[in-house]
Amino acid sequence: IEGNHAEILIHNPEVGFMLISNAQNVIIKDLSIDYEKLPFTQGRVIAKDPANKSFDIAIDEGFPWLSEAYFTNATQKWGMLKESTGKLKEGVEYLFPYTGWSQIKDNIFRVKQPSSTYINQVDIDDYFVQIARNNGKTIFTIRDSKNITFLNVTNFASPSTTFSAFNNYELNILHCKVIPRSGRVQSANADCIHISGSYLGPWVEGCRFEAVSDDAVNMKFTSREILSAISPTKLKIKYEVVVGDSISFYNPLKGEFLGKAGVTGVIDLGNFEYEITLSDPVNVTNISPHQSGDKAYLNSRSTESFIFRNDTIVNGRRYGMQIQNNYGIIENCVFENLSNCGLRLENGVDWKEGFTANNITIRNNYFKNCGFDKLYITDNTSAAISARVTKLGSPCNETMTWCGVETADWMGLENIIIEGNTIIYNKKGVHLEGIKNLSAYNNTIIHNPYDISLNGGEPIPYFVKNCTFSPDYNLGVEDLPIINDEMLLYPTLVNDWIHFSGRIDGVQIFNSMGKIVLTENGVVDSLNLETLAPGIYFAHSNNSYARFIKW
Repeated sequence: IEGNHAEILIHNPEVGFMLISNAQNVIIKDLSIDYEKLPFTQGRVIAKDPANKSFDIAIDEGFPWLSEAYFTNATQKWGMLKESTGKLKEGVEYLFPYTGWSQIKDNIFRVKQPSSTYINQVDIDDYFVQIARNNGKTIFTIRDSKNITFLNVTNFASPSTTFSAFNNYELNILHCKVIPRSGRVQSANADCIHISGSYLGPWVEGCRFEAVSDDAVNMKFTSREILSAISPTKLKIKYEVVVGDSISFYNPLKGEFLGKAGVTGVIDLGNFEYEITLSDPVNVTNISPHQSGDKAYLNSRSTESFIFRNDTIVNGRRYGMQIQNNYGIIENCVFENLSNCGLRLENGVDWKEGFTANNITIRNNYFKNCGFDKLYITDNTSAAISARVTKLGSPCNETMTWCGVETADWMGLENIIIEGNTIIYNKKGVHLEGIKNLSAYNNTIIHNPYDISLNGGEPIPYFVKNCTFSPDYNLGVEDLPIINDEMLLYPTLVNDWIHFSGRIDGVQIFNSMGKIVLTENGVVDSLNLETLAPGIYFAHSNNSYARFIKW
């Protein structure tokens, strides 16, 4: 499909654009998509009334009014406070829930909120964006297809996701953009890229994603609902699997990995139900469609072997990328002014989607000012790069729509490389938990002097817990396996030195060859470490290890 630089102008803000299904070898190139009637509106705050839990906005000229029926009819209709760049306002809630609005006169509307807490975050002249989001009304939906390429495609607005893909091989998104048009502070109402259950890919390179109102990129395993356990090797499940598929099983209540097995037999029972025979027994005991039930994830449809290279994600709401898939590289990319984590590696137990990420390389990327919304500030696991394994919060039962999440003990992330990145961070540079075979080296981590997220705390460049290190990470130090306790050393960058402080009993400092270079009881501070020559060192105390670099 040769766009020849045409612009597709969609007149109905409640529909998407193109479905590609059961196709092979398709290229869509050189076109742009916009909406004649936008699926969002924007305006400036002109008054606020905390006592009555409301504020007034004057909708900008040329934007739809909230009296349009499709705003009320939308499946999701929350709003955001933004700056003129499209960046979320710092220090505020990452969404303002819909509780109604009324027209005062002409283009002036009164927006209601559930409490005055929201109104107190609003300032006169703030931009307020109200979305009319309709999930599934995507610009491009690609499913059950192979070798589909989007080249030089630009999307200026969308009711939902821009590129939504399921069960594909070799999806390529090259030199594409999701950006706001001049005069707008909003682009797409949902993810730029949302991919679940693909066999291979995607390849995303040379793209720019800007002013989006949800995670820019989501990549996930697909899952199957377990309907019953006939025996340890026979299950009844919802939706298709085939002989040769590999399945991982997980108990989200306890955060326990239940094992992995191949599919050796399949009987189609009709009504999208299948009886499957497994190569190995699995102890599945908690059967429920609720998120608390045991889950089955298809390793053979884990959106594996992806490439995300030379891309830019700026001024977005929530995460830059949420990684819940296998085998991929993220390199030479820019993550800037995102309201939450630049990268989040975390299984989605409360959403019933996405499993633990394995074999991911994060290399030579640039992170700046990621993390400043209220959720980021209050979440102790948030960081520019955050990785952990989660289980459902407690209590959790089938009467609850959302249970929340907690960090699990299972070391379910494997073979994660974090190398050569520059991170100008808010609150925390890197948060790493539950990783088997972690490599993290040659990263430059500097606290952002304009950070508003500390909330009275101290900045933390590295937090590492419950991880084992790869041989490259250990750099020859023998028996340096696991950080089972929270890192007790808190480094800060001062005049190109990394200094540590914190009370540690019986500390030993090793160099990269495993030789003890400093042993001391009591307080370790910057004066002790100034005696060290530049190099790579390991601090050992009470069976905990922390790696640091002095240069």
